[in-house]
Amino acid sequence: MFEDGRVIPCCNTIVSLRTRAHPLDFGNILLDSPEQTTRREQENTLWAAIKSLGFDWLREQLVAHDSRFETYWPLSTCDFCFDVCQDGPVRSAIQDILAQPQTALFIHALLAREYNHDTSRNMLPELARACLRQTAGADSTPRTHPELTP
Repeated sequence: MFEDGRVIPCCNTIVSLRTRAHPLDFGNILLDSPEQTTRREQENTLWAAIKSLGFDWLREQLVAHDSRFETYWPLSTCDFCFDVCQDGPVRSAIQDILAQPQTALFIHALLAREYNHDTSRNMLPELARACLRQTAGADSTPRTHPELTP
């Protein structure tokens, strides 16, 4: 938590202080209730992906999304987080990836199953409907993730 009340989950203060639209900004404890801040943290798909799948998974998604990232090898987790949180090609690509309903559904379903995460569980019906709306025009083959198969 910063002096101004902003709540951000990591110590990446350089980007946090420079970026007002920080993708991991969960709110302001001086202005928002603790419940609002907690809900934003639990609904944040980027944070959910980092917590449950890690930066290696995010990098794999970057490469699958755009082959230009094959040579992208951040020196550390902090370097990767820095790139994900500041304006630029990595942040833009990660936002595109996480905006896909299938990806968000996968991440939040994983949190709901593995961590008994209520907010993620509550998000699943709307995410599933978004997936159906998106795939209805493209093809009728459902996209599944074997990791979530019981």
